[in-house]
Amino acid sequence: MSNIWIFLVTLFVTHLVIWGLKGKSAMKEHAAQNLEITLVVYAIVLVSIFGPIFCYQLFAKVPRSIRDQADHQPPPQTVPAVGRKLPRLVFIKTINAPLPSFVFVVPAAVVNENAWDFFIKHEGSQEVESIDVMFVDSDKLHTIQKVTPPQGVVLPSEYSVFLHIDKMYPKGRGSLFAKQLIWKPESLEHEQYAIDVSASSGRFHEDLFVEQVEGKWTNAARVQDVETKRVIFVCRDHNFPRPLAPRIIAKKNCWPDWFKQ
Repeated sequence: MSNIWIFLVTLFVTHLVIWGLKGKSAMKEHAAQNLEITLVVYAIVLVSIFGPIFCYQLFAKVPRSIRDQADHQPPPQTVPAVGRKLPRLVFIKTINAPLPSFVFVVPAAVVNENAWDFFIKHEGSQEVESIDVMFVDSDKLHTIQKVTPPQGVVLPSEYSVFLHIDKMYPKGRGSLFAKQLIWKPESLEHEQYAIDVSASSGRFHEDLFVEQVEGKWTNAARVQDVETKRVIFVCRDHNFPRPLAPRIIAKKNCWPDWFKQ
C-alpha cells in the first residue's frame, strides 16, 4: 500500500508542478507526456530512496533480527533416561536380526577312496541367486607355494575349483540332485579349505576343516558374512582336535546336523 500512496503523491506533485509552470490548458493537452514524466520521477524516487532502505533491511536488519531471536531461544529440555519410557525400537538387539539366506560347502562322502564329494548346502528361508563359489584347498596351496620356484607357473585348477550356480532354493527344492563338486585333497586324514561365496544375498567366507580321528571323520566349520563380519553358521564335532581350529567354538556338531533340512 505504501508504494501506491507514493505513486499517487508523486503523480499529484508532478501535476502541481506542471500546472504551476505551464498552466491548466498545457497540462490537459500533454496528459500522456505528463504521465510519462510522472513515471520517470516515480522510478527515480523509488530507486534513490527505497533502494537503500530495501538493501539495509535485506542485508543488515533481517540477519541481525534472526541472530537475536536465535540467541534468545531457550535450550531444549533434556529428559533424563532414568524412569523414561523409551521407544520399543530401542530394545531391538542386532544379534536377533534375521540371518541372510546363504550357501556353504560340506563334505558328504569319500569317492574312489581318494577324493571327497562336497555338497553345496543351502541355509535360510529365501532363495539365493547368482552364486559364485571359489573353493580353495589351503593345504595343497601351501605345499605348492613351498615347492614351486618363483618363475614357475601354477594353474588355479591345481589347488582350487570355481563353481557357478544360477539359483538354489530352501530345503533342496528346485532340483532332484544336490549341487556338488569332487575334489582330491593332498591328504584325506588332514584337510583345510577356504571357501568364498558371492551371491545375491551377500558375500560369505567359510573355513572348513576335515580331520580323521580314530578312523572316524570329524569336522569343524564357520561361515562369516564378509560385509558385516557376523558369524552366521558355526559347527564343531565333539571329537574334533581343538588345536587344529582354536577359533571355531561351537556346541553344535557338524555331522550329521548340517544335512538336516
